[in-house]
Amino acid sequence: MEKESAKIGEADQSKFRSYNGDGNPTELSRAIFAILKQNPDTKWDLIGTGFFVTNNGIFITAKHVLLDVLDEDGNQLYPIAIFQ
Repeated sequence: MEKESAKIGEADQSKFRSYNGDGNPTELSRAIFAILKQNPDTKWDLIGTGFFVTNNGIFITAKHVLLDVLDEDGNQLYPIAIFQ
């Protein structure tokens, strides 16, 4: 199976909705989420948090969070995931 490449653009905002923990509609720009890395033993470890700055998925996190999954040459060592 061929790996699908990342798609660039903005999702049609009428096609998705976001809700807070109480079930009330909210804007994605207010969402804070966990960033996890998967170790070789398939265990997921929390490496930090991030937050959305736009409604189309752009987010900010600390530099050390992303560096945690890279080797000295900048190669990715671990899969990373966002849990929202």
